[in-house]
Amino acid sequence: MDASKIRAIQSVQLQYDCARYKEKIQELYAQRDFYMEKLGATETVNQKLEKQNVELIGQLEKMNMAMQELVKERDSNKTKIQVTKDDAESSNDDKNRVDMIEQPRKKKPTMEEVIRKANLICGKKRLSDTQKNAVKSNVLQEEQSKNQGIQDLATRLSGAEQQAVDKVMEPTNEPKKKDEVVHIELGKLYLELQEAKKPQEVLMARLTAKDKVIEYLMEQHEEKLDAKDSEIQNLTKMVQEVGVKNKNHEEMIANLRKVMFTMQWQMEEMRTKFNADRQAAVQDPKLTDPKASIEYEDSDDEW
Repeated sequence: MDASKIRAIQSVQLQYDCARYKEKIQELYAQRDFYMEKLGATETVNQKLEKQNVELIGQLEKMNMAMQELVKERDSNKTKIQVTKDDAESSNDDKNRVDMIEQPRKKKPTMEEVIRKANLICGKKRLSDTQKNAVKSNVLQEEQSKNQGIQDLATRLSGAEQQAVDKVMEPTNEPKKKDEVVHIELGKLYLELQEAKKPQEVLMARLTAKDKVIEYLMEQHEEKLDAKDSEIQNLTKMVQEVGVKNKNHEEMIANLRKVMFTMQWQMEEMRTKFNADRQAAVQDPKLTDPKASIEYEDSDDEW
């Protein structure tokens, strides 16, 4: 085979290699553009995620501050409740002391005492009847024994009888008066006790209402604390998820950069080889086929 045919074959082979290299380079450029676009989109998403992460962290800090305020308010309410309970216990102690003082006064007489008083009154009445009969017997005896001075004796007897009756009735009326005085005094003491109880009852009603209000406020604060806890947990979970996404995107960006670096290195190798082959073909003076001279334009501007 003569030299011209050999050079022709080499020229055809060189043209084929150049076309193949050029096609490969175009594919690499297309892949590079694709990965560059994907890298830009990934970096944009990463920036959005970082911004969202900053916002979530700010919200989490605000939630923690609100949580601390609620905890302080809850502790303050607990202190108020304890003070109110202490006041209520002190009021109950005062009430118990008043009851202990007033209990002997308002103690009702037992059945035995009532029966004993009734027997005493009845006995006094029976005694008065006996005395009356004795006086009458004496008067009759005196009337029978003395005939003279009947009118004087009758007058004296009438006066003596009236005096005896008055004297006999006095012991009967005195217990009644004493009982009336006792009942009046008991009534006065009862009224005084009722008047003394009124401020105590008003105070207890106020304390009860205050306890209910404080319990309601405590329930509301507990509900708010639970809601804040749930919200903080959700925000913490969102921050963790955003952190995982950021980490995944950073790994993806690092992998894309590695792939692009490898592609760039391969393109440089192919460009160097292609330029070397083209230079060898140009330096051959016997290679006159114009198709063999394929120009390769560097695309450094795209990098």
